[in-house]
Amino acid sequence: MRKNYLDRIENNIITFSNNSLELRYILTFAVFYSHFFAIYGLTEPSLFWGAHSLGWYAVNLFFFLSGILVTQSYYNNNFLSYTINRVFRIMPAYILALIVSVLSVIIFDNLAININLVFQSIKGIFLWLLPINNIEPAIQGSWTTSSIPSSLNGSLWTISFEVVCYFILLPIILLKNRIILRLMLSAILIYFLFRIGVILDNQTIRFDLLRVFNYFIIGIGFYKLIVTKKINFLLILSILLIITTERNFNEITINIFIILLTIYFTFYFTKKTFIKNDYSYGIYLYAWPISQIVKTYLPNNGGGEHLFYLKIMLAYLLLLIISFISWHLIEKNVLNMKKKYKNIRISYD
Repeated sequence: MRKNYLDRIENNIITFSNNSLELRYILTFAVFYSHFFAIYGLTEPSLFWGAHSLGWYAVNLFFFLSGILVTQSYYNNNFLSYTINRVFRIMPAYILALIVSVLSVIIFDNLAININLVFQSIKGIFLWLLPINNIEPAIQGSWTTSSIPSSLNGSLWTISFEVVCYFILLPIILLKNRIILRLMLSAILIYFLFRIGVILDNQTIRFDLLRVFNYFIIGIGFYKLIVTKKINFLLILSILLIITTERNFNEITINIFIILLTIYFTFYFTKKTFIKNDYSYGIYLYAWPISQIVKTYLPNNGGGEHLFYLKIMLAYLLLLIISFISWHLIEKNVLNMKKKYKNIRISYD
């Protein structure tokens, strides 16, 4: 890989003149599209020769992108500024998504409404903010017409893992001369994974969930590569993990190929569109409850393939509307608030 190639990618990342936002729109649609099939009880579409669903590959790339961009943010901000940026970007819309998911059940589901349900829903929202016991919010008896009943929002588990990546995994890897702190964070990470059943759940290790950490680490390793112009241990380790945890040669090839393709089209080329507003996070967060609502009111009742795709179009239109509202009323305003804290400095090295 030539030095000028890496220099160009580094410049596009640092100046934000890249196509990562455009890619996030594509990936969020892929997750929505894949989950819509699952909610209707249909086989989720996949890539050509791929063993996994479109949503699987999209989530992998989300974490890969995060690994690159968040590492850049981590290196170029003081620790407090970095923390505030991440909290302000993640939490407001995440909290709203929990509320929307619960309200969708109460308003649009056929579940009998009672005081106990309302109480359990309010209690659940607070518990799911710190998902120590369950990373997939659920209300028993809800969405019974769906092929995935009781599930409030099957996409939110990734947000919990992103938080772990931002505030635990990234400091473990990048903090210097803070051995005690790194050991404490490592213990917290292991405890979290045990509590939610990722490590030794039924005496097995959930590699299907741990793989997102791997893609985040690949992103960190790639950013270090473009900065230092040297292959590093993180990149080698991550590629070895892909080889050892995937099931077959096709999957290994696909995963490596889409990573290289992502790097090339996202960071090698400068920004190609005039898209400014980031509705992608809202699209990701609200896709599941919107799909559940559409499934409840427009179930499998014949009509052929064309009618199914009309349902997808309707669901996506509703999703764009709520994402638009979320961005302009909540997310954008909260992000503007973080400018007040940009000059506060706490060193982390």
